[in-house]
Amino acid sequence: MQISGVHGIGKTSLVDKLSKRHGWFAFKEEFDSSPPYPLGSVGFKGFVNEMWILSNLLSSRKKGLNGVVLCDRGFEDALAYSRALLDDELFNAFKEVWKRLYEIYPYKPDIIILLHGDPLMIKRNVESRSRKTMVEWRENDLEYILRVQDAFLSLVKGDNVFLIEVDSFDRVLSEAEDIILKFVRK
Repeated sequence: MQISGVHGIGKTSLVDKLSKRHGWFAFKEEFDSSPPYPLGSVGFKGFVNEMWILSNLLSSRKKGLNGVVLCDRGFEDALAYSRALLDDELFNAFKEVWKRLYEIYPYKPDIIILLHGDPLMIKRNVESRSRKTMVEWRENDLEYILRVQDAFLSLVKGDNVFLIEVDSFDRVLSEAEDIILKFVRK
């Protein structure tokens, strides 16, 4: 099960709550090292970062896990961010590599819950975290938030994708939980 969406939308909070409530294993968006350039970089630096993220996704997922596994982000997130950060030429190059890797990627999600919401609310969420990297990574840049969210909504589609509009955490938690439990009980 993959929880996707723009930074600051509430993915990590949702994964934390669901994994604790049900005892499900959670893969968090945590890496052993820092990206080569600040996240949110554009052009060549953005391309290098997105390749770095793909590499980390490939090496961080483990085989042999049973039961429900929640992933805070996934391959589709790298595709959406690359669309928001890269010009057409670099995006098309990235997308070709992404498609070839995705074909052989053994951990495709059974379902993707794509969170989306009011960009101003997302900006407030990001600013409330007070991360040192917020400005350098452009996390609170409203235009950037809009581009990333638009990229998610245009690229992440399919029968296994469930859109949830974020307005209240309790409602999002309940809706995501219902989606996952219905799938698990099949």
